[in-house]
Amino acid sequence: MPADNNAMLTTISDWTSLLADWESAARASHSNLPPVLSYPSASPVELAAAEARLKLTSPLPPSYRAFLLTTNGWQFASRAVPLIRPAAKLTWFKKQNREWINILTDPSLRGIPLPPEETYYNYSPEVSEHFYTGHLPHTLQISDIGDDAVFLLNPMVVHHDGEWEAWFLASWLPGVRRYRSFAALMWSQYHELIGQPLEPPFNTPVPVNDLPTVYGDPPTKTPRRIAVRKPRRAIPELLRIAQDHSPRTTMNARIKAIEELAARRDPTTVAPLRTLVHDPLPDVCAHAMIALGDLRAIEAVNDLIAIIQEHEENYPCAIAALGQIGTAPALDFLVSYIESRQENTAAAASAIAPHGDPRAVAIMTEIMLDTNDRFNGDIAGSILARFGRAGIEPLIAATAHPDLVVRRRAYKGLYELAAIRAKTPEGKRAAEALRARGAMEPDPSSTFLDTVLRVLGNRT
Repeated sequence: MPADNNAMLTTISDWTSLLADWESAARASHSNLPPVLSYPSASPVELAAAEARLKLTSPLPPSYRAFLLTTNGWQFASRAVPLIRPAAKLTWFKKQNREWINILTDPSLRGIPLPPEETYYNYSPEVSEHFYTGHLPHTLQISDIGDDAVFLLNPMVVHHDGEWEAWFLASWLPGVRRYRSFAALMWSQYHELIGQPLEPPFNTPVPVNDLPTVYGDPPTKTPRRIAVRKPRRAIPELLRIAQDHSPRTTMNARIKAIEELAARRDPTTVAPLRTLVHDPLPDVCAHAMIALGDLRAIEAVNDLIAIIQEHEENYPCAIAALGQIGTAPALDFLVSYIESRQENTAAAASAIAPHGDPRAVAIMTEIMLDTNDRFNGDIAGSILARFGRAGIEPLIAATAHPDLVVRRRAYKGLYELAAIRAKTPEGKRAAEALRARGAMEPDPSSTFLDTVLRVLGNRT
């Protein structure tokens, strides 16, 4: 099997090794699979015919070509998307899915602005579900539609090695899950299958020289126009704007400059950003704190702790930044903050959740079981769900608690795991635990369990 690096999945040998392991893992955990998951390999002639039929002006991406030259399709990619199509059945997504595209590209549904390119193309969890809606009509459908979900390749974004961006699109996701390549998508699916989800990439900016080519024309047109990138303002100019208190510079202009500074990930900006957390304008302070978190600015930990301790409002942005920085002093402070059950306990627990800190899990479990603490207790189950695998055991245990209030809190947390992480091992286990409790719960309506089970029933 290839090393733990999806960039190696570019040869027939790489794919042969991985797919053998994939088939073994699939058969160990799933029944009723086809006798063989693979197909005969595609020939270079078949790939050329598919490219000609699609009217592509450049070849299919290398990791996907190597896959098809290994097996011309695959019969168990995941529960959500079982079947990857052979080359002869590749088609543009818009051919049969115009309504789906119209819904997602409806201008009235536009959400928050997309992050800067340096952040957008790092494929971290913070940005991987953002997507350019204008790219959707040009995507190539490479799988059948399974559980309202499909695999797509995006030829509008081409990396220096020829790889196209890959998308996992599902009606039950808030956006799409974007991956750098088909290899990255498949490597992620394999690790979910074996119950070892990959550690997500850090939200680190991509150097400008490593950004992909983004096209303004579809891949059937020649020559293709390359989308024009906005000129990047120099860091000294951004710092001048961010620090400008004069009437000629609006607050929004200052905030925009701070956001651009954060996207650059330049360590020389940490010191001025530390000064801006004391700016007279609260919104500027908040965005400076967010920027320091994005920068993983270890130097700012004491500043952020002091702000939380000295201000009554306790600045949730400072709490979130400490979670992003994630050093031992930052996490120690967040744990003590949670233990004190202050106003922003939920924010502190959410900030520490990605680290899976067992101390925080223990405290939030204690809060969930405390029926006298309605303010923090009623959201403790939902917070524990954010810890994923680290939080599921106390939630399952609490479903048998004698107090109805505690059981309701646990059911809500398990439901969030089952809904938001539906395809992960912990999400599946949460759903199983809820269904198992369905026959035992003496008061399903008061505990929210009847509603949960109806929703889960509609999703299966």
